[in-house]
Amino acid sequence: MSKHKPVLQKEAIDALGVKPKGFYIDATLGGGGHALSIIEKLKGDGTLLGIDLSANAIKAFKEVLLIAGYKEKEDYLQNGKIKIYLENDNYSSLTSI
Repeated sequence: MSKHKPVLQKEAIDALGVKPKGFYIDATLGGGGHALSIIEKLKGDGTLLGIDLSANAIKAFKEVLLIAGYKEKEDYLQNGKIKIYLENDNYSSLTSI
């Protein structure tokens, strides 16, 4: 099984114009490639919501964050002022999440 490589990752993140203290959503988290790029641009502050239908994708990304030094809080992970919320759901449920 090969690892998925995000398509047009740099272009997508550049077009997003990520700003510190911003709130961003990756509604198809998958392996977290785009999410990690967004987190890097938050520069120590801001919030990301990662959503994926696959519980395995959520679990794997959570492990990546824990290894990177994020601490588990009640319903999110935190490193400095960055907060990461992870939801195992379909992006079509975004308004209820």
